[in-house]
Parts: sequence; structure tokens; C-alpha cells
Amino acid sequence: MPCGEVAHILDNQEMYLKNYPQCQPNWTGSGAGVVTIEADPSEATGLGFTATIRLAFGASMWIAIWIHAIATEYYLFTTQSETNRLRELSTKRQNIRRTLQDKGSGSQ
Repeated sequence: MPCGEVAHILDNQEMYLKNYPQCQPNWTGSGAGVVTIEADPSEATGLGFTATIRLAFGASMWIAIWIHAIATEYYLFTTQSETNRLRELSTKRQNIRRTLQDKGSGSQ
């Protein structure tokens, strides 16, 4: 989790400095940038709950992507005959439209 977010959630400078010293600037002038937070929803500071939500959100996003990809492919596979029927209907309508346009442009 980014150090700035940890500092914002804790909202306690002393606790932040004590528990996350790696976020403080070192001799080069930069801190770690990110720290590891244990995903524990019962933690009193709220950081564990935030880490839990982030963990669950990331995993659920990947699961949703895979479910939608598989479901879409399954739908396309099972509706092949309907796809062909609609393609033929579309071709017929396009042909009718072309003949009407040709007749309309030829009479002018």
C-alpha cells in the first residue's frame, strides 16, 4: 500500500512514524514508497480492512473477467445457427436495399 495512503488512513503522525519508518525519507531523500500491510479486517487502525478490500477487489476483478470471457464464448458457440440465420437475413435486406437504390438512381 502506498505510504501516503497509510498516513492518510492512520491520521496519527506518531503511530505512522513508529510503525512505518521505511516510509520516512532516508539519506537519499526518498522513502520506500510502498509498504506491506497484512490483510486483517479486525485490525483497529483500519489498514488491515483496507488491505482486505483491495485483495478481494483485485481477485474478484480477475474472476469476473474470466467468467465473462468464458460465458461470451459459450454463448457464441451455442448460438451459431441463430448467427447464421441473422447473417442471411441481413444479406437479403442489404440486397433489397441495393436494388431499390439502383432503381432509384437509374430513373433520375
